[in-house]
Amino acid sequence: MKVGDDFVLYAHLKNIKNNSENADQSELILQFNSGETRIDKKLEFFQFKQAIGYIGSIKPTTLSAGPENITLKDEKGNPIRGLASRDYQLYTEVYSGLIDILTAKYPHLLKDLNGPHVEQTLNKEGYYTYKVVDGPYKGMSDGDRIGLPLVLNALIENYEGISTDFLKYVGAHEYGHHYTLEGTQSLNNQKNSVVVGGLNTRGGVNVQSYFAYDAVKNYLDARTGLEIVRVDALGNETPNGEFINFKYHKIHSDEVFNETDQDIWGTANKNDDIFDLINNKQRRFLQNYETLNEAAKLRDVKVGDLFIANSFDRHSGTLNPYIEGPMSAFNNASDLGFEKLSTERVLNIVYDGKFQKFLMKLNLMEVWILKLLKH
Repeated sequence: MKVGDDFVLYAHLKNIKNNSENADQSELILQFNSGETRIDKKLEFFQFKQAIGYIGSIKPTTLSAGPENITLKDEKGNPIRGLASRDYQLYTEVYSGLIDILTAKYPHLLKDLNGPHVEQTLNKEGYYTYKVVDGPYKGMSDGDRIGLPLVLNALIENYEGISTDFLKYVGAHEYGHHYTLEGTQSLNNQKNSVVVGGLNTRGGVNVQSYFAYDAVKNYLDARTGLEIVRVDALGNETPNGEFINFKYHKIHSDEVFNETDQDIWGTANKNDDIFDLINNKQRRFLQNYETLNEAAKLRDVKVGDLFIANSFDRHSGTLNPYIEGPMSAFNNASDLGFEKLSTERVLNIVYDGKFQKFLMKLNLMEVWILKLLKH
């Protein structure tokens, strides 16, 4: 029902205790106004929608805009400029009305921004319409985060805060996440730092390229059959070298061998014929997954060691091959073993914050969209 510039939704609720003719009944009429700004009323409408199982419409919340594509032209060959010439990523709500509640209770979440954004308008029929406009606005960007305590405090009456057990868990996680990562770099000791990862062809080495030698060694000892040797920029072994070369442990013997430029690139001579390089099947440069497996067998090493070497060494050209195929996961049910995963299988074991199966919600959304399309 339209009231002034707003629309009002009336919900007539009946509570019937049993099906007999003399059943006790109680009635309640709820009223929801589209122009309501009070947090308690917004929360009441949100809880009502949750109670009746309302999935919600697809409501845009924010978008990120790409640059103008100056090559675009219309049907007549005229250049397209402005908003129509840009690509957008549109983000929508997962829980209908939740962001409205949070921003009403915590208006500081909305920032003064300028640029392309989604404008919401309530039309004469009571439907919200959306369009992309350019200019100043109050809103959130696609990279903004809303902390869990704010969500809980907005939805739970007399919320007293998060338990200390949860805070201990977060503290332990952050300690391990940040302190350990900083410890792996250990840049306070120059003699303990080595370069890990491909060098930027334009910028070369930067501070993020350095990691603690001990940390790299411990990582490789725990996960691979690789050893590292410190070398200088020319590949000569030196106690304080900033670069690393690899030693490999063979699978079927106790032999350990140093990797040479020929092992890496297929040849050590820049003047060699390209076909000589390609015919060297033991190289780890420029391989696909199958041929890298073959190289590992010829070397008698683990194929995973070749992948790690490609990832850790300084040579920007030693990229790992693309891997494509079905993923397998360990099943710890009655039949132990690995099973191939599908999208449906993964979604069947994924739950949202209300412990509802994510796949079930997707199926309901699909039914709703099909009904919408039919109308």
